[in-house]
Amino acid sequence: MLSGGTLLSRIIKQKINSKDIFNKENETFPQEERLLQNDYSINLPAQYYLKDKLRKSWINIINPFRGLLVAGTPGSGKSYFVIRHVITQHI
Repeated sequence: MLSGGTLLSRIIKQKINSKDIFNKENETFPQEERLLQNDYSINLPAQYYLKDKLRKSWINIINPFRGLLVAGTPGSGKSYFVIRHVITQHI
């Protein structure tokens, strides 16, 4: 009953307040869209939603010598999506 009441209150609240400041991805601020490069930078392509538009952006790691932490659960794609790009860009 408690979980049903919680779901019902969410539905009612959503119907009353349809003007949410967050979009469907819970992102409402612009990300970095410029490509910033130097000799040692790592640049990862990314996409995000802003005002119902899919926009392209960059994750710029300008100075990787200061430290780089890649965290995530096992199997979340850390090696495939981050470490692989770091190695190929530095080769």
